Amino acid sequence: MPRPDLKLLHALGRCGTDEAVAILTNYARNETNSWDLLDITCAICLAGERGEAALAGLEAGATGNLKWTIDLWRDGRLESMWRDSKHIEDVPFPDIPSGLRLPSRLV
Repeated sequence: MPRPDLKLLHALGRCGTDEAVAILTNYARNETNSWDLLDITCAICLAGERGEAALAGLEAGATGNLKWTIDLWRDGRLESMWRDSKHIEDVPFPDIPSGLRLPSRLV
């Protein structure tokens, strides 16, 4: 499965719905590239409690680079490593309204 654009990953994470987290979790399960997993795992973290639950669920069977990114998350180093890899500063975003649903098709 081709990995979506970083902006789409970020938007899914910020959306934070069950559907969005499920899509991101599926990407994480199928990705092996460490830098892509860094992007995906950070996007999952943006989903708040749903994202944390998803990462905890992935953690049990995680190996290789997925385990590495989840370990970074557990150690509190994931976000700083991601920001350093992208050379970005904090970008302010408005609060997400409640009751959002993803469209039936993303593309």
